[in-house]
Parts: sequence; C-alpha cells; structure tokens
Amino acid sequence: MFREIDRARAAVTMPPMGTRAIGIALLITLPALGHAENFDVSGTSLQGRLRFVMVGASLVDNHGLENGVNCLRERATATVAVSDLPLRPKLVKATLYLGGSLIADDGIDFANPDRELFVTPGLSADVPAQRPLVEQAAQAAADTAVDLLLPGASETVSVAAVGGNANVAVYYKPGGAEAGNVGFFVTPIDVTEILNDSGAPLAGDYTVSGLQADVCRGLEVTCDGDPSTASCATMPGSAPHTNGAASFALLLLVEDPSLPLHA
Repeated sequence: MFREIDRARAAVTMPPMGTRAIGIALLITLPALGHAENFDVSGTSLQGRLRFVMVGASLVDNHGLENGVNCLRERATATVAVSDLPLRPKLVKATLYLGGSLIADDGIDFANPDRELFVTPGLSADVPAQRPLVEQAAQAAADTAVDLLLPGASETVSVAAVGGNANVAVYYKPGGAEAGNVGFFVTPIDVTEILNDSGAPLAGDYTVSGLQADVCRGLEVTCDGDPSTASCATMPGSAPHTNGAASFALLLLVEDPSLPLHA
C-alpha cells in the first residue's frame, strides 16, 4: 500500500510556494486496477518554517512472491532518524495512516468465533447502483484502531480514528479463483496530542501492532517469523490472493526557526 523507499521513507512533494499553502496528498497505488486512486487526506492550509517527515513499514511478509503475500505481521517498526529532522523541531501535526486490503466473500477470515471481514453477497462494485453498497461494506470492514509504541516507551497506546472513518476504494475482479469484490482502505489517525503529551522524542522507532486486514483468500494467516514459515499457501482453508496488502505510514509536520519560510 505505502511504497517503501530507503528504510520505508516515502517522498513528500510540496507545491510551489506561489500557492501560499502547504498541502499533502498520499497516492495509493492499486496494482490490480492498473491506475492510481487518490485519497484526499489534506488538512488545513499551513504556512511557516515547516518540514514534512514521512516514514512507514510493511505489515506483511511476501518473501518469494511477485504478487500477494504470505501472511500478516503482528507488528512492524518504522524509524524517524535524527537526520530527518531540523535541529530544533517542534511538532505541529502528526498523522498515522493505516492501509490494507479487503477480499470479499472468500469465506471465514477468523475462527472461534467465525467471522468474515468484507461481506458483499450478490453485489458487484462494477454495477453503478451496487457500488455504494460495496463501499459501505468496505467502510465497515476497514480497521480504524491499532496500538502504537512511541520512541523510548515501554508500553503501547491505543489510537483510533475519530468517528471510525476510513477512505476506501473498491473494484470487482472477474473470473478465476479470485473473482469477486476487492477493497483497499486508508485510515488517517491524528496522533498529534498523543505525541506531544507523551514527551517522547520525535526521532526514534515507531511500532504499530494489531492492524487487521484481509490479505489471504479464506482464513487469515499470522506471520510466525521473518521470513515466516506460516503462509496463506500452506494453511488449510487459506490461499494467497494477488492483491493482499497491509502497511502503515507516519507523517510528521514540524517547524523550526532555521527552516526556509513557506508562505
């Protein structure tokens, strides 16, 4: 979901200063669609001596695969390096983005009790009149809360999206064993207050755990190591799906008097 570049750093492009505002958009690539889906996650326009810092990490194991994944990781860590930050950074805003796939009508995802995440019986995202219902199902299935371990902390904090809102994109995949509705979600969570109140340094390791996504066809598989021996391909009642994905990204907006003025 979030493209990993050099320790999972993602490039953030700032508009020309002539716009008199700094905005940000995350471009989430949906491989099966053959095009990119834009989610508007921009906030209030800002100006000042600012810098964006973005890091992220994958929450799946895909060793040995060109498409799809082996399993869903229980946790993953992304690091904000000291060199990513200005000398005297003051946090303006911090947003945690959760991303993952949803595979509809593929049977039970979790057992004891039996539960399926993304349920769209008799519906197709390719039918205009039915697409809103498929999107509603994806909204209901999207994960909106995880545990976050801050730099230097020994205990996690639970973070959740206000109102449980997530951005979703859906499509219908025709033919073959993977036929059916597929969805992707991106959930933004404002963690500014949590970081400021914690007193934790901005530089360091950020660990996300407990993300729930639908990455296998059938029963979901939790990774048991790196690389994992557990796999969608070997778990009874499960199979790989070429669109399986899960990840997170952390976007920090910081200010420092030494930075150039963006107006």
